Amino acid sequence: MDLETDKHLEVVEAQLDATSAAPNSGFNSRDLILRAARKACSQEGDDLPDQAGQSSSENLVAPSPTYTQADARGSQIPAPISGTLADMLVQEGLTVHERPIVQYTPRSSVPRIARQGVANRLAGQHLAHLLQQAGIDVNVEGVRQPEAASARKHAVTAALAQELSIFKKASGKQVYMNLAARTPADPTFLPSEACHQVPSTEPSAKAEATNASVTPEDGPPQPPAKRQKTTPSSDTIESMREGAVSEGTEQQEGPVMSLETAEINWEAASGAASDSDDNEEHSKSALGGGVKQSDFEIAMDEQEMRQATLHFVKAILNPLYHAQVVDKDLYKKVLHKAVDKIVQTHSLAADASFLIDEASNIQKLVQEYIHHFRNQ
Repeated sequence: MDLETDKHLEVVEAQLDATSAAPNSGFNSRDLILRAARKACSQEGDDLPDQAGQSSSENLVAPSPTYTQADARGSQIPAPISGTLADMLVQEGLTVHERPIVQYTPRSSVPRIARQGVANRLAGQHLAHLLQQAGIDVNVEGVRQPEAASARKHAVTAALAQELSIFKKASGKQVYMNLAARTPADPTFLPSEACHQVPSTEPSAKAEATNASVTPEDGPPQPPAKRQKTTPSSDTIESMREGAVSEGTEQQEGPVMSLETAEINWEAASGAASDSDDNEEHSKSALGGGVKQSDFEIAMDEQEMRQATLHFVKAILNPLYHAQVVDKDLYKKVLHKAVDKIVQTHSLAADASFLIDEASNIQKLVQEYIHHFRNQ
């Protein structure tokens, strides 16, 4: 009796050791554990009572080969297999160099390990789909066959492309995981040569393009398109009125200047404090109305030269004014006097290019005027 008990205990221990290595989760875990236990009993010469009926290999549930829909290219989409079987096909059927590797994305809210798990599941589902099309058994041995080399390559490529599309749609880890859980393997990511084409009842794109390219001369004339009458709204009428009033006028935006700057520019440009006889004669001739074309051109040249000189002298005085070395009144006096003196001295100049050579002399002139008006 003791010998039989010891023998029975040894059998039980062998069964436990054998079943501990069997998968304990997934769709076929129960049948796989029973198969491992039955194999251990057969090695010991004992028989395991069949409590669950026929639990041999014919009881294992293979991935369903039924097709649920067809994509736009005519490839039939199979029902997705379980995640456990998909991971097993990738982890055990593919070598390390053949497995899908997700590229690292810096500063991403989705962990790379989560993306890697989704890529493995999609690769296993794509691989099972391609193996079914090729008539190869959907198991680890079938994946390792030489005939499945192209299927392994296409499955990994499609899995990485589909996982990347899911990653781009997600804004965070939770959104990514929810979206990935609801997304099975999509054969549209497979290359066209890897998909099994089936006859489609839908009109092909080539036929649609041919029908669309028919010119009006080939068919009956089309009726003219009806013109819809639209009533303008009040907003449209107001905008049209405003557009009619402002038509032909261009509004130019420029830098906003202060009142003091505008006053200084106007006084300096107008030459109100100028004592030059040439400017007086020019103003008299302009008021008389008998300005010739040559005189007008000369007046424009003088005005442009005066404006250039004004900006040049202001560039010298502005740093002193902002540093409060020169006040407003002194600024205006020096500006007017210096501009008038420079324009009068270079009245025969064709343009304002003399400012380049006379820059140092003009700066000395401005400094002398500052000292002169301060000592008054």
